[in-house]
Amino acid sequence: MKRIAKYMLGAAIVVGGASCSEFLEEEINSELSPSVIQTVDDAELMLGGVLSQYASNDYYSREYFLLTEVASDHTSTVSSNSTRTAVDHYTFTPTLSPIQKCWKAGMRIIANSNYVIEGIDASDNRMTETDKKNYQATARFFRAHTYFDLVRLYGDLAILTKPILAPSELDGLKRQPVSEVYDFIISELEEIEGQFSDEWNAEKRQHAYPTKWAVKAMLSYVYLTKAGYPLKDSGAWAKAASISKDLLDNGGYGFIDGGYKELFKVENKMSNEYIWSVQIYRSIHATNCRFGGIGNQGGWGNWGVTEGFMDQFDDNDLRKKASFMTEIETVIDGKPKVVTMDEWSYKGVPMIAKFAAIENTGVPAENWNDDGRRRAQNLSGYRYGEMLLVYAEAENEANPGSALALAAINKVRERAGMPALTLGSQDEIREAIKKERTFELAFEARRRFDLIRWGDFMNVMKNDPESGQYVKEHHMLYPIPQAEYDILKDFTQNPGYPQDRSGS
Repeated sequence: MKRIAKYMLGAAIVVGGASCSEFLEEEINSELSPSVIQTVDDAELMLGGVLSQYASNDYYSREYFLLTEVASDHTSTVSSNSTRTAVDHYTFTPTLSPIQKCWKAGMRIIANSNYVIEGIDASDNRMTETDKKNYQATARFFRAHTYFDLVRLYGDLAILTKPILAPSELDGLKRQPVSEVYDFIISELEEIEGQFSDEWNAEKRQHAYPTKWAVKAMLSYVYLTKAGYPLKDSGAWAKAASISKDLLDNGGYGFIDGGYKELFKVENKMSNEYIWSVQIYRSIHATNCRFGGIGNQGGWGNWGVTEGFMDQFDDNDLRKKASFMTEIETVIDGKPKVVTMDEWSYKGVPMIAKFAAIENTGVPAENWNDDGRRRAQNLSGYRYGEMLLVYAEAENEANPGSALALAAINKVRERAGMPALTLGSQDEIREAIKKERTFELAFEARRRFDLIRWGDFMNVMKNDPESGQYVKEHHMLYPIPQAEYDILKDFTQNPGYPQDRSGS
């Protein structure tokens, strides 16, 4: 118990620079209290601890991508690493480290956000009321966003809205149903939407911090998800359509200049197409996606894609070249050489161009190995192109065969260089939306969640060459990590996984 309580103590130690192992060794410090947040600088420092967890390898820089994208039919681990293979093949158990790390990173964000929220409540008059509202709403957004991540990964969750400062506070802690977690997320977002000041919305528009438009983007996506499996709340479709339309009509966002290929360049990561992104300044995405056998520009080669998925793209679709790499200009033995995918270490496997293409990494080829091959590549939270598809899907379900839904799809297709569709029925538009999400959002950590909410998960993953012989229905949720399940005695384990506690 003490270990978990220390783990969730709050942001004060985390942002002070302690490593994870040092943090776990800290005793509960009774002198730490919400009164440490008295100024805007204090709030910025504390929220910096929250953002550092998003950007960590335990979350958006690696493990979250592994659990959401590599565990889909589009991406696979091409390395022999048994941990990553267990996720890709659906042979994992509750003790697998990425499952544990992703859970813990999410819990840190929730705990540290709670500390910020309560700290601002207790602060004196050195912060204006406007500043208090802005920073508190930001912390609540991060907390809601993380609950949205975790409820789709693990299912039922304990809803924590206060810092946990003593082991006894964990006694009797129980998981609450998925429906209640969604209700909590929605209520939080609806409350904070109008809490941001106009000045904040203008200043933070292209920042790591959210604005009212980021809240709307997330809220529309939450309703879209709630309308699908497992909750199947049909009333959520109209809400998702209404909120996303407001954002599209009034948010002032649009497609990036220069076309789809420009979206993933480091220099464009704050473009007007991005509504909110996770800011990662030393990301390992590019290195994970680059293979060996390409001279002085190689990477770790942890995951790639199937040629079959690449072949689903029309050759005229501009998103194809922007998403897949089949050759690279490099230097081998001091001489320039073009290496094709039939020559690099994982023969015939395309690389993920969105992360691996040198023009997207922000450094010239000769500097590829600088800074440990880390790059300032964000992971998109919500962007304009996706919001068009959120609106199209929700509008088509709320108003079957809607011409407005078809128009939104065709805007996305036009940017991709593809001809407009002339569909009429709800079913035709529904299938078109599924395809457009597949092409528009490839490798952006959406696919697994889409398959589940559409009810397509088992049909698709049963035909996946890596997972097909192993995947079961219970794999739509990951298990509660064994270490947490052992300690939290009132937690239940997800069905299909071992129910015994270690040492019991």
